[in-house]
Amino acid sequence: MEIIPSNQYEYLADSDIIIVTVGVQQKQGQTRLDILSDNAEIIRSTMKELDRVAPNSIVLIVSNPVDVLTRIA
Repeated sequence: MEIIPSNQYEYLADSDIIIVTVGVQQKQGQTRLDILSDNAEIIRSTMKELDRVAPNSIVLIVSNPVDVLTRIA
């Protein structure tokens, strides 16, 4: 197994599994749902790029709110 941390989509082209950890940082006093709209846009654009470079990869989402963002992805 080789782990390749990257913010360049092209590096992910031959990946079997991609772990997505993108999103805005939750600030003190914010709930998971307070950051949903920002993170939803980030996930949509990220998935569009992953579909382009690695359409057969398994994608694991670990960004909050994880349940909603996984559904969006």
